[in-house]
Amino acid sequence: MHAVLQARGSHCSRKRVVRLMQQLGLSAQPKRSRKPTTRSDPRARFAPTHLKRQFSAQEPNSKWVSATKAVETAASWLYLAVILDWFSRMVVGWAMAATEDEQLVELA
Repeated sequence: MHAVLQARGSHCSRKRVVRLMQQLGLSAQPKRSRKPTTRSDPRARFAPTHLKRQFSAQEPNSKWVSATKAVETAASWLYLAVILDWFSRMVVGWAMAATEDEQLVELA
């Protein structure tokens, strides 16, 4: 609100804007959570790494890497899984789903 008033040419302090909004019963819109909350399985284990810190490939299709990312859509959160060929850095496969699990990566 303070930034909008300043952009329109009204010069007033931020504290004054807060006080006037409180008197009128107005409040700022609460900030939405940007990440979905998850409950991880405490018995779950991390997958072993097979790269052994060798982050280069000498030929195509010798090393693939995967990553997942939460993506906010208009309806809800979706999870994107992408598989890359480490030699060419090209996308080998991708998939989206409502849940982040091993089936998502296998589908990609």
